[in-house]
Amino acid sequence: MENEKGTTRRLLFTGAAAATAAGAAAVAAETGLLGNPPQTGASPPPHHPVGPATDAGATSSLSGQVFVASDGSDRNSGGSWASALATIGHALEVVGNGTVYVGAGTFDGGFTIGRAAVRGSGRDSTFIQATNDKQTIITLTDGALLSDLNVQGGPRFTGTAILITGTLVHVQDVDVKNDDKTDPKAGYGGYGIVLRDGEGCLLTRVETSRLRLAWKVGGANHVFVQMRGDSNYRDILFGGESPTDADTFLKSGAHLILGSKFVQGGNIGVPGAPTVRSIEIAGNGQHTLIDCDWDETDSAEWLVSSDNNVLTRCAVAPRNALKLTGDFNTMQGLKILGDVLVTGSNNTLWNTFAQSGGSLTVNGSDNLVQGESGVQATGSGIRRLAFA
Repeated sequence: MENEKGTTRRLLFTGAAAATAAGAAAVAAETGLLGNPPQTGASPPPHHPVGPATDAGATSSLSGQVFVASDGSDRNSGGSWASALATIGHALEVVGNGTVYVGAGTFDGGFTIGRAAVRGSGRDSTFIQATNDKQTIITLTDGALLSDLNVQGGPRFTGTAILITGTLVHVQDVDVKNDDKTDPKAGYGGYGIVLRDGEGCLLTRVETSRLRLAWKVGGANHVFVQMRGDSNYRDILFGGESPTDADTFLKSGAHLILGSKFVQGGNIGVPGAPTVRSIEIAGNGQHTLIDCDWDETDSAEWLVSSDNNVLTRCAVAPRNALKLTGDFNTMQGLKILGDVLVTGSNNTLWNTFAQSGGSLTVNGSDNLVQGESGVQATGSGIRRLAFA
């Protein structure tokens, strides 16, 4: 009965995930995040002039769009690159529910985005920096949109780069990292993206690097597309870090992760460093992962400790270990080049394969294993289909 309930929830989640992605995309299209910016929103010329201040522009929304430049002034109107503002925080006060276009350069963090969009000029051009090591650099609440920029902490950063507290938030084409002067031998610090609660958030093409924990995911029904983790101590945690975490983390569940890749853990070249945990799937489970690849160049592990998860066409790279301790999970087309250890019960592994190497050990009880190719399942908990 428990297994049937888990299956039903997965089927319902598939529709919910599709609705989430479609809903977030619709919001993004409405605010102009996914489309081309207006003519006045093109990247500013290197030495654009700054216009005079206008009282009306400083206190009210300007046709739903405001511009911020490194040589702007908060005394300007913000209505064009020629009269750009200087700070994103002030621009958000002016724009209301519109879009803030941010030019090339480095800008201070510490602001909150509500039902508005902040769009940079590219992840290699627009940089939002921490102003202190413990700061939350950007907070996103209901309906916020963030794209085309780089969020960066310092070498001793222990804060949170992006904190998401609302529903239907969209983050697209964003890099999140610590300063490149960060010394891995001293240990990476800080969080990349924390989804504290809410549901229905969409993260697309977001890359994190040099962080202690890249993504800490609470809430439900979030969608992650083409994510990348690089040189983090931990990439993704679905669930809580300790029993004292809020229920929004401990009961996190029903997320969809598509086409994501995780490489080079933070212990590279660090003698005696702990094993990197690329991903931990905990919380309430019911997650779906499709076409995800863990390609570590050093030892790393990923742990599935919750129930009713689905993993399709994912890969366990050499020197990596997948530990499946949860129940009623389904893994289909799992490429095993490292080690897989199953100690949970009533799990299903279909069409596992390896080109060379790899091991699959199945203990626990009543685990259905069918269709190995190049990797032979061993252990005491295997149950195979028998046809009369």
